[in-house]
Amino acid sequence: MEWQKEVDSRFFDSSPDLNKDNVVNFTDYAILASEWQKTQNSYPPITANFSDGQHGGTTVSISGYDSSIFRIFLFVDGYYANEIFVDNTKFSSDGEAFMPWLEAGSHEAKIIAFNIHGEVICYPPQIITINEGITKCVVPSFFKRGNPIPFSTSSPLSSVRVSAMHYGQEVWSSTFPSGSYINGEVPFTVTQDYDLECLQFTPVGSGSKALMMSSSSSGSITAPMAAEDDYDGYTALIICPYTSIYVSDCLTGRIAEDLERSGHKVKVMTFFAYHWRIKGYAQNEYIDILCYIGHGGYNIWGDNCWRSTVGLDGGYCISDKVSRYPAGSAPSWLKPLPPAIESSINTWKEMDFLDLRLVTFDCCFDGLLRIDSSGHLVKNETMNYDWRSDMTEAFNLYYDNNFFFGWAHYWNSGCTSEYSKFSCNLWRTMGDGYSLQYALNYAVDEAEPESGNGDPMNEFRLYGQGYPDWFYLEDY
Repeated sequence: MEWQKEVDSRFFDSSPDLNKDNVVNFTDYAILASEWQKTQNSYPPITANFSDGQHGGTTVSISGYDSSIFRIFLFVDGYYANEIFVDNTKFSSDGEAFMPWLEAGSHEAKIIAFNIHGEVICYPPQIITINEGITKCVVPSFFKRGNPIPFSTSSPLSSVRVSAMHYGQEVWSSTFPSGSYINGEVPFTVTQDYDLECLQFTPVGSGSKALMMSSSSSGSITAPMAAEDDYDGYTALIICPYTSIYVSDCLTGRIAEDLERSGHKVKVMTFFAYHWRIKGYAQNEYIDILCYIGHGGYNIWGDNCWRSTVGLDGGYCISDKVSRYPAGSAPSWLKPLPPAIESSINTWKEMDFLDLRLVTFDCCFDGLLRIDSSGHLVKNETMNYDWRSDMTEAFNLYYDNNFFFGWAHYWNSGCTSEYSKFSCNLWRTMGDGYSLQYALNYAVDEAEPESGNGDPMNEFRLYGQGYPDWFYLEDY
């Protein structure tokens, strides 16, 4: 019995048709089964090292890949754990994977990579060991605002404090005695008041430790979650999918508070920041302000593939791509990407934001590219202000006083980073009721060079039409 008569055009590509006979059936399944879990001398020789994370997870350090690698995934005991952002300027990356459900003992970790040719590369498994402590932390991935959140964990060696987190701050906690089976719930009054991003499980008492790889670890275990999307009149959306940046930078909460002071209703998306969730807000809300804080780049797949790019949960997102358009009708600045990327990558353009006035990206290089007068995508290495970029096109910023703000350089996160200080000064000043231009002038005046990483006052970019001194946050 065949599954379908021919390759379905709804597939991203023909990859399920393993024997290339234009039919997906049990013959293809048999090929898959014969190769299942096999590994070979894979190239490039990617290596992974695991260590205790700083924010309640496990740090995964990846090295050895080259510009042919498109995406890198981590699986643990056969379950998807995390995608590691590929940095093809350094060919090494760190990511923090959150696996609170793991039990104490040995687990099989496996790296799987996709290259720009559409090939899947499976690497030999590695064994990681989790010590006794707080383990098996179970929470729902999504919860409904105004309902209690059930949770369970195991902590036979110590008592455990369970904390609910909002904007990186504890807003509720309760301590439970040690035991192999601990159950509880976050009260509905807490979820009613706060859009929580995670629960943290922290050992209490001498000699206690959390689920970590080091025998001396005593930090918390983070269990990610997110509120169900409610489309409740939000006018500003903040996206910060990388927890190491979210926790260390403090920028997300500060921007949210400044927007709220100016009258905006703010939705913050940290864990589970998927393309489809963001698209839902574009299509169901009047989103006036969009902020992204995370990892970015412009030449992720080499110098022939320029495109402003960021990482989201579930994969990369770029400004736009040729395959979205009928043949021969794509804008002149768009060039085809390698087929495996072109056919599968998500874009900001397809989200169809129509009401944005200000978009800010605090990440590396997403302000570097501009569209010149000849309609070509080129580097903007000198001008703080310009008219068009691939991001103004992606977000439909065609009208007077609509702007995109980004960086043309490496952006360092952290509360002591000069780049984060620049952004904090920018948002705080706008939140105080001043114009975008006044806020930029103030941020420039307060800016200091960052050792080994340039000067923020020379590296910020503002694209758009109109006059920044006519833009105010409250004018929506």
